[in-house]
Amino acid sequence: KLQFLYLIGFSAMSVDGNASIAELCSLVATALDAKTRYAALTKLRRIVSVVGDAQNDIEAVVQTGVTSHLVDIAAGAASDDMKCEALWILNNVASSVEEHTAHVMDAGALPLLVQLLPDEAVSDRVLDQVLSLLGNLCGDGAEEVVEEGLLPEIARMGRRVFGETERTGKHQRSIEVARQLAWVLQNCVRLYDVSTTGPLLSILAQALWHSDYEVLSTAVWGFAMVASRHGQAGLDAVVASGVAGRLADLCCPESEEYPTALASAAFRPLGDLLSSDSDSHAEAALDAGVIKVMKFLTDGKRDSSFKKAWKHVFWAARYAVWRYESRVELR
Repeated sequence: KLQFLYLIGFSAMSVDGNASIAELCSLVATALDAKTRYAALTKLRRIVSVVGDAQNDIEAVVQTGVTSHLVDIAAGAASDDMKCEALWILNNVASSVEEHTAHVMDAGALPLLVQLLPDEAVSDRVLDQVLSLLGNLCGDGAEEVVEEGLLPEIARMGRRVFGETERTGKHQRSIEVARQLAWVLQNCVRLYDVSTTGPLLSILAQALWHSDYEVLSTAVWGFAMVASRHGQAGLDAVVASGVAGRLADLCCPESEEYPTALASAAFRPLGDLLSSDSDSHAEAALDAGVIKVMKFLTDGKRDSSFKKAWKHVFWAARYAVWRYESRVELR
């Protein structure tokens, strides 16, 4: 996710307004004065965040060799402002093209994440950037993320953030952190084999109860991707996560609290279960009330926006009647 330009109220202290990318990168790497280094970081972050021009500018930043210095600043700077600027630049580089993503990892970004993720003293502002960087690095399914041992750290953070929310209804971290974490979890369960991401699915299941719609929607789509992209193993994982009942509930909102698009997304894994060649998958969907859900979604009295789900409902219904007619009639 490329993070675009916004203005903050800091002046570019002792940094020439016309300074080139090479000059700014040199200041980031060598400036002894913290204010000068921070001003150079801020200006550099703005340059690589401008829509339309960022690609060539990011390549110019990479060519200066400043990336490892950005990692060092994110790891050791005393100021959260400094860390956030360095991480933001790393994020934009990593989200550019595959070669740049690999470049950021080669510069030491993964050990940086291993250092920062478990640190409960890290502020929400910094953690938001850390998770964004992690999501960008695992966005291409990089095996280095698994090899570095980051998945257990993601699971531990998920238990802290979503487990506490589920138990108490209170958010341990900011909503922004919860949203980034849900996005990281979705990327992981989408891209990595379910034998690797099993613990993450249990965390994503907790996110299905979160009060924030964006977190909830991201979690729902995560399970939809697991069901559709990982074959029988993915469907096994959805059943083992015990989320079928919750997905069925989200398909039939009792109020207008959630947009109807969520119902369409929530039905997808249920429809995949019902259409599976495995009786155990279909039984899980039937036990969750998928027939009731299908009737709800296709009720002519519903808002027309529910029509987004009809294609998936009719496909699942055709398969259910063909293969499970006797059981469908009993429910």
